[in-house]
Amino acid sequence: MTHTRLLMGLAVAVALAGAVWIYHRSHENLPPAKAAAALHARDHTKFGFDCQRQHGDETTIAGVDYLCEPIGHPEESGYWIATNAHRITGLDPTG
Repeated sequence: MTHTRLLMGLAVAVALAGAVWIYHRSHENLPPAKAAAALHARDHTKFGFDCQRQHGDETTIAGVDYLCEPIGHPEESGYWIATNAHRITGLDPTG
């Protein structure tokens, strides 16, 4: 095998690895604790939220990741939220 073919093969392998990494990063979500903290900061509430992962709920915003319920305040509304790796991308009250 010539050096040119070897370098081309290496370049293709690096490009594929980079594409897989970018795809994976674009499909990550905030962890539950960070999603709850982001919701708390966004709403400026005096209470926190407990966020539980949800899958496939088509009754609310697209791409729902979590159902977040207020901790110790059942009279307050919870939220369905969608996230990416960095922030909340969608929000819909449960009540």
